[in-house]
Amino acid sequence: MTSARNRGFDGRRNLVEAAKGAVVSYRSVGMYPRENRPVPLWKQLKARGLTAPGDLLEVFGIIKPPVPVEDIADRLGVPINKVPAPGWSGALTVMNNHAVIWLDLVEAPVRHRFTIAHELGHLMLQETERAHRDTTFDGSPEESAANRFAADLLMPLWMLDDYADAATSPEKVEAIAELFGVSRAAMERRLLELFGVPVPPL
Repeated sequence: MTSARNRGFDGRRNLVEAAKGAVVSYRSVGMYPRENRPVPLWKQLKARGLTAPGDLLEVFGIIKPPVPVEDIADRLGVPINKVPAPGWSGALTVMNNHAVIWLDLVEAPVRHRFTIAHELGHLMLQETERAHRDTTFDGSPEESAANRFAADLLMPLWMLDDYADAATSPEKVEAIAELFGVSRAAMERRLLELFGVPVPPL
C-alpha cells in the first residue's frame, strides 16, 4: 500500500516534472503575438505551489555553484533592467503577467546577484500586484523572507555542505564566496548560520 507520505512525494515530483516541461525562455516569448504569449513560468510555478528556492533549483536542474540566478530570472520570464543612481539597490514591479526586476547599475556583481535572488523571493513568496523597492533589505517580515529565499537560492545547504569543512581561513572563505558568486560577508553569515563555523580571524 502506498503511504500518504509517498503519495505526497510522488505528487510533488509530478509537479516538478510538469514544470520542467513548461520551461520557456523569456527570450523566446517575443516570438509570440502578444495575445498568444504563454503564461510566464514564475506564475505557472506559483499556481503549482512550487515557490521555494529548492523548487527552482530542481526545476532547472542546477546542481553546483555558482547558481546562475540571472538565467533563472530569464527562464522564469522576468527581465532585468539596470538603471543609474535610482536611490535603491533593487526593485520589483509586477502588472498582471509581467514582472520586471530593476537594479542599481553601479553596484557590484555579487550585490546584483543577491538583489536578483532577493527580488525573486518577493515575486515567488508574496503578493505580487505591488512594487517592492529595497534599500537595506532589512526590517519587515517580507524583507526577512526575501533575504532567506536569496540565501537558500544562492547558497543552499546541500550545495554548501561539501565546502564547509574547508572554511578554515579568511582566504579559503573568500575562495568559497567567489565560487558561489556571493560576498565574503554573505558567505561568513551563511557558514555560521548553517554549520556554526565561526568567522576566521584576519
